[in-house]
Amino acid sequence: MSLGLDAASLTALLLHMTRLTAGLVPLPIPGARPVPRAALAGLALWASLALTQAPVDPPPTLAALGVLLAGEVAIGLCFAFTIRLAFVPLE
Repeated sequence: MSLGLDAASLTALLLHMTRLTAGLVPLPIPGARPVPRAALAGLALWASLALTQAPVDPPPTLAALGVLLAGEVAIGLCFAFTIRLAFVPLE
């Protein structure tokens, strides 16, 4: 079974999934019980598959990939922090 994903598509999927996971994990849901981590991982994978459209050129080195992933984590955490600030008045 082949999914037909090349290195550029896998890189784009990895970067999207990293950003979404970093943004989803710290988010609180007001008045709700904590969400299981497996559910958050599934949601991040599903959303990444839905949002990944354009392939990204794979970085030339592993260090460059690490820098890209760190940037995606930072962006995801900024999104989560912004959403958390929006929920502060509701708590």
